[in-house]
Amino acid sequence: MRLDNIDYNQAVQQNDGEFLPLPEGQYPAVYESDLDKKSAANHVYLEATFRVTAGPYVNRKIWHNMNIHHPNPTAAGIAIAELKAIFEAAGFRLPYPSDTRALYGKAFTLSLVLKTGTDGKVRNQIKAWAPANALPVAQPGPAMQRNPDPPPFAPGDDAPF
Repeated sequence: MRLDNIDYNQAVQQNDGEFLPLPEGQYPAVYESDLDKKSAANHVYLEATFRVTAGPYVNRKIWHNMNIHHPNPTAAGIAIAELKAIFEAAGFRLPYPSDTRALYGKAFTLSLVLKTGTDGKVRNQIKAWAPANALPVAQPGPAMQRNPDPPPFAPGDDAPF
């Protein structure tokens, strides 16, 4: 398609160019792709891309980073455990594939939670991967709302119940 006469100044930008996070819940998704990236500290990590396949958020993408090659053994261990969970949810058993491309197109049920980053932005975080038919897919709850009121009691006080 030729695009010679398009005025890109007329483009409508929504949500200041940012996607709002999906509500917490379970979502059917496929493993779409991944990239090897380097952090600011020059550590290699895997950025996996999942795409929601049904429901009101169909085609939304969820990204998940795994520090598979990291000098901190705890960080690397967490990433390897996550990768193992992804392979097993996709139906693989030991020995696991030597290339993540074996995951491309595989279906999952993702369990998403909301997490506030160090920059103050709220993002989705994948907490669990299950086979596509393992978990009932719950309808997502209402969009996240912040409660500006503090709890009616302070930490350490006796709760009123």
